[in-house]
Amino acid sequence: MMFGHVFIRTATNDEPLEEFSRAFFERIGVTQVLEGDSTHYIDGIYFVGSAFGIDGRLSYADEEGLPDYLFWLSMQPTHRDDHGAEYLHEHAHSLARFLSTFGWRTFVPDDYCTVAGEHEGTVYLPNSNATGIA
Repeated sequence: MMFGHVFIRTATNDEPLEEFSRAFFERIGVTQVLEGDSTHYIDGIYFVGSAFGIDGRLSYADEEGLPDYLFWLSMQPTHRDDHGAEYLHEHAHSLARFLSTFGWRTFVPDDYCTVAGEHEGTVYLPNSNATGIA
């Protein structure tokens, strides 16, 4: 199963995940958000909200090549047979562009499994619709 990924960089690098998740999901119009726990996530927690057949899991990011990005959104279909990989990847670009209008720098990797830095994806600069690095 494929996912869509968006990395988010905020103005400060010390914002608590719970606080950011409230602001994040509110801004994208998701009102029901659940907290999950798993050893696969930094500090063992993540937040998940669903809309339009997509589950979005927001957690702290820990990608080696992206040290300035504090948060990571992983999107997957709510139901196993919904939405193909290309759809989720394109949706990640649309969402990243939208999130940049709130002043957040966002990044969508070309391939999440091999990303080693911003040169391997698309950066959406804060408060703009233009792509930065492609």
